[in-house]
Amino acid sequence: MTNAQASSVAARSQRPGLATMPVIVDTVIGHRPDDAVALTMAARLLPVSLVVTADELRHGNRARLARFQMNLLGRPGVPVVAGGQLPAAETRWFADGIVSDDTELHTDSFLESLDWVMRNQNRPLHWVVSGPATNLAWALQQRPGLAERLVVTWAVGERHMRLDPGAAVQVLRSRLLDLSLVLVDSVPHPGTGIGPGSRVYHALQGQRRQKWATVVRNCYDQSFNQQRPGMRLEAPLAVVAATGRRIVACEDARFDLSDDGRIHLHPNGDHWARIATDTTYRAINDRVTTLLALFGHAGGYAPDLLDFLGEQQR
Repeated sequence: MTNAQASSVAARSQRPGLATMPVIVDTVIGHRPDDAVALTMAARLLPVSLVVTADELRHGNRARLARFQMNLLGRPGVPVVAGGQLPAAETRWFADGIVSDDTELHTDSFLESLDWVMRNQNRPLHWVVSGPATNLAWALQQRPGLAERLVVTWAVGERHMRLDPGAAVQVLRSRLLDLSLVLVDSVPHPGTGIGPGSRVYHALQGQRRQKWATVVRNCYDQSFNQQRPGMRLEAPLAVVAATGRRIVACEDARFDLSDDGRIHLHPNGDHWARIATDTTYRAINDRVTTLLALFGHAGGYAPDLLDFLGEQQR
């Protein structure tokens, strides 16, 4: 472990609890339906200060969808901004016809919004990523000293690496980030995909009077219509890990990194992070089903609901 990493470990014990840190949600909502589930959970469970979209489309479709959903969830005061664009983003958009025409975006740019959050918070910021690391890598380049202020939780798989391998390598090679990873491809997942007959989808149907639930259900329906059933709840893993709950427990680990961003766990690896080692999609499905049934009428930030995720990791 380098001296910088050792300092990061020592500083962690002096930081406030994960669940109370100001949060930046970095989302690709509109791609897979679980991205909409994750944003819904973050809005209710985390003290979100900013939402930024990645793999953005030319007209800011993802940001407009995120703004619309945050409004429905009682969080209209949280800025939502469009982040980085990547090639062929239109092929990863499955959320047409959901957003109302009068949905307006925050007028500041991503970096201007980030600066505003940094000026208004005098403590560490928690960056929660469930897509490619495009925005985080760009911010680290443009804002020297940002890494020392961040705690990062990233639910990452090979598909995220392929979208922006350069950004993934930059983030994973950082020696100053306090980084936690949930390797979504490594989490046990037999029979846990979300389809029309799943308990998660039934929970959304049970909230049919709630407009926020209609948004998530529409994302699932468009996915099913495109013959894309059975996707796992990958993005919500980032939100659950960000709460610091034991259900997604992270432990210090070393890894090596290939040039295309692939992670190879190794006890003598050159890189270090906290990596989730003990969770299952079945357990996540159960907790998400419970929470979706409890969210009910949009009531904004409700940290008391964290108890339904189980005990805090010690």
